[in-house]
Formats: sequence, C-alpha cells, structure tokens
Amino acid sequence: MLKGAPKLISVIVPVYNASKYLNRTLSSVLNQKYERLQLILIDDGSTDDSYDICQKYLQIDSRVQLFQQENSGVSSARNRGLEHATGEYIIFMDSDDWLSEDYLAVLAHSQIVGQADLVIAPFVRESGKGSFINTFNLVPDRVLSGSSLSTQILLKLFGPVGTNLKHPARLDDISSVWGKLYKGDIARRLSFRNIDEVGSEDLLYNIQFVLESDRAIYTEKTFYHYFKQNEQSLVHSFRPQMLDSWITLESVMDDLVVKRSLPQEFREAASNRLAVNVLNLSRNICSSNLSFRNKIIYLKKSSQ
Repeated sequence: MLKGAPKLISVIVPVYNASKYLNRTLSSVLNQKYERLQLILIDDGSTDDSYDICQKYLQIDSRVQLFQQENSGVSSARNRGLEHATGEYIIFMDSDDWLSEDYLAVLAHSQIVGQADLVIAPFVRESGKGSFINTFNLVPDRVLSGSSLSTQILLKLFGPVGTNLKHPARLDDISSVWGKLYKGDIARRLSFRNIDEVGSEDLLYNIQFVLESDRAIYTEKTFYHYFKQNEQSLVHSFRPQMLDSWITLESVMDDLVVKRSLPQEFREAASNRLAVNVLNLSRNICSSNLSFRNKIIYLKKSSQ
C-alpha cells in the first residue's frame, strides 16, 4: 500500500482511571498492521490500576513511552504528549476507544495520496445498545484545499449555516481530535486550552489546525471506534461555567474571523453554534438533578 519508508506516527493517549478498557485500547494500537508508531501514554493522576497497566505495555513493547502527572485534565495531558511526540504525523485517542487494525495504514496511505496535512476518517459509535457508523457529508478521497477546505471543513467547525441548521444533533460531528491524522510539525505548534475556558478544547484545536493547513482528505476505508460508555448527555456532567465557556469560545472565533479576514458567514456560524449549545444546555438543565431554584437561576442566565 505504501511506497518508500513508512513515516513515524505518534499516537497520544491521555489516561485517567481507564483500567476497565485500557487493555483493549492499547492492544488495538500495538496490533496495527502499520507498525512504525510511537505510543505516548500520559497518566493523568489515575487512582485505579491504569498506571500499572501502562507499565506492563511499556515493558513488553519498545514503541511505548509512559509519562505521569498530577491530575490536570485531558488538555494538559495532550499538551504533554505533544511535547514528546516525534512522529511526522500524530493521532489522538481516548483511553476507552479502539482502532480498526488497518486504521493507521489507511490514514497513512490517504495522506500520501492527497499530500494532506489532515486526514479525516469516520467513526463507529460503540455502546451497550450496539454499533452505529457515523460518516460525514464529505466526498471520500477528494483532496480539499483553498476554498473547498474553508467551506467544507473550517466553516463546519465554526458552526451550522444554511441546511446544516436542520441537523443540530450533528453539530460536533467533525469537532473531535480523535478520528484524524495530523501533520506533526503543525500539530506541535498548537496547544489545547482547558475545556472550562473554551467549552470545547477539541473544536478550537481543530479550527487552529485547519487555519494552518493547506490540504485535507477524507477516507471511508477504515474506522475509529468511539466508546460511549454513558449514553446520557450533559445531565451528569453539567458544569455551571458551561455557558461562560461557550461565550468565550464564540468570542475567540469572532477574533479569528477578524484576524484571518474570514467571510461574515463564519461569524454567523459561530453565533449559531452558541445558540444550539444554549438550547441543548437549557434542555439538560431541565432534566438534571438540580434543585428547582437552581434550574430557574441557570435557565435565566442562559436566556440573557
């Protein structure tokens, strides 16, 4: 499939109390058909057996590197991983997900075919209720550059406009950093901000990456397996600062519109993203375990 010497791919996995699923995750990386990889594990202060499991893989496979830090969150762990990633290309994984065995090989091949800075693949949503394949409204194997990269990838990251407003549930289809292959020298120039600051650390990282990229390509020939352990949405992860962080995110995107001289459509998209997030937040406040008084307080705040 690949011509010439294969390029090193760094796989960054933040780990926090993931012992129940970690063996499956790490085995799926180390058993890839594409063998030239660097697996970087960042133990983010786990209190279960996760670190011991990571140590086991460190001892049996020289491609594994393990680092430990006090619990600081996924953004901090990914930034730590970027500091140690030496690969020409980088992927990010969550510690309870897994990869199809040809995942890296297919993404590496697509990168070569498209000479792409970014390769995007669909994902399979895995849960106790079964598996659901999530593909994107992109033409497979078509190189996106210039205006097509801007309108088909960057604009979708900013938010929904036009007919995409009819599908608010797909707001974050391509926002995650997992399910993608990143050119290393661009990825290492960027960093993740804390989710409490910007609401979606993945989204902002991807926006910044695409703004620095020239070419992207989408393939449907392999899958990232996203394990949704808890099918309930924000009800159990409700954070009072959510609304403030989303407002900050919109402000950051507005600044990018000005600095990068993007069309006004991007500002509209960012505003629509905030509106959809506020609607979802209101719904989740109502179905949460908050007291009636606190529900009213947060609903009033979200409607201002």
